[in-house]
Order: sequence, then structure tokens, then C-alpha cells
Amino acid sequence: MKKIALILVFALLVMTFAACGNAKPTDDDLDINPEELLGNKNENPGEEKDDGKIKYDCVYEKYTYNLYVEENYIEITAYDFGEEIVEEVPAVDDDEEEETIATIDIKIPAKIDGVPVKKIATGAFAKNEVVASVEIPEGVTEIADEAFWFSKSLESVKLPSTLTKLGKRVFAYCPALTALAIPASITEIPAGLCTECTALVDLTFGNKVTSIGDAAFAYCVSLETVNLGTALTTVGAGAFKWCTSLTKATLPATAKDVAEDAFANCTALGK
Repeated sequence: MKKIALILVFALLVMTFAACGNAKPTDDDLDINPEELLGNKNENPGEEKDDGKIKYDCVYEKYTYNLYVEENYIEITAYDFGEEIVEEVPAVDDDEEEETIATIDIKIPAKIDGVPVKKIATGAFAKNEVVASVEIPEGVTEIADEAFWFSKSLESVKLPSTLTKLGKRVFAYCPALTALAIPASITEIPAGLCTECTALVDLTFGNKVTSIGDAAFAYCVSLETVNLGTALTTVGAGAFKWCTSLTKATLPATAKDVAEDAFANCTALGK
């Protein structure tokens, strides 16, 4: 009888563990607060990651930023786009409605709590479909790599006169961008700055530009003319390749280092 009792107890234990292993999560199990997963980093922004010199991941409205305490400046690192708002609009060719993403205009603050904004970090606004225009305030000196790349709805950008450094591919793959005025304070156009900005028509930059990086304006198929200034010395590989609408690009006498394929496949050039 003892053996039978032990066998029955063992069987019950096996059945219990098997049931636990196959149990499905309840609604309560799935109701997880995202802030708990992030360690409530937004509850006291900037306090959890503070090494005395930099306060990381501070939050102001929809902006996330780093505060450089000793240098007393702010670097914008991200923007909370929230959920994309889909609007129904009538189709052109039939009676069915089409869906489109509602866009927004962004004006980055010049100061947050009295501290000046001086830098836009790598990828801060990258890969979004909602920003139609952005105004970057006076005082910002640097926009880092890929800050706005793949911003599919970005049509216009206002850059400050205080800007001294642009990173690589800042506006690359922004197919709606139609115009870009690079301030006279910029001396170097980085690689891939506007690669595949297929709607870009109006491009201007000052006479202090000395170099244009590789593929900076490659595949800008709507670009028709460009003034290359008077100080230009270097034009990188494929800088304007496949700009098939480009009809005029006058190189100054100072341009001694021009890659052979800088204007490759610019089929309208010189016509």
C-alpha cells in the first residue's frame, strides 16, 4: 500500500509541474508597465545616470537630452514621436480612401532650463515618418552623424548661422527634402550629407567650403544647378554622381583634387 501511495503522490507531482509548464499567461501577467522595464528612468530624469560631469537621459517635453554640467550645454539625443497618426484622405483615381501619416513641424528649443542647446546627437531624429519641417536654433554648433537620415516626410530645414560642424549622412535618404541652405560657417561638406535626397532642387552653401565628401549629393536626381563657391579644393568620389538633372556646376580654380567619378552619370551636365 505504501508503494501505491508513493506512486500516486509522484504522479500528482508530475501532473502539477506539467500543468505549470503549459499554463498560458493571464491578462494580468501581460499588463506590464513599460516604465518598469526601463527602470522608471523618466520618473526622475537625469538623476539615475549622473557621473558628476554629465547628466544622461534627461527629459524636457518630448526631447531627451544630455546635460554637460561643466561645459554648461545640452545635447539633444532623441525625440518622442509617439504613435503615428493615420489620416484618411480621398484617393485621386477612385472613391476609396487612402491612408496618410499626419506630419508635424519641430522647432528645437534654444535653451532648456536656461542651459543652451549646442548639439544634436547621432541619430536623434532618424528614421521617422512624421517630421515635415525642423528649425534648429541659433547657438547650435554641431549636428552629428545621421541625425535626420531616413526622415521620409522632411521637406524643409532651417540651419543656424552658428553651425560649424555637420556629421556624415545627416540628411541622407530624405526623399521629400526640396531645399537646403548650408550656412557660411561650414567649411567641410561631409560624406553622404544628402545622398538620395531625390526631391532636392535648391542647394546653397557659402564661399568658405573647401571640401565636399564622398557621395555627399549622390542620386539627388532633381538638382539642376549648384554653385561650388570660390574656396573649394577637394571633391570626393561620387560627390554628385547620378545627379541626372544637373546642368551646371562650375568648379573654381582652387579645385585641384577632384575625384574622377565626382560627376559620374550626370547626363545633363554641359548640355
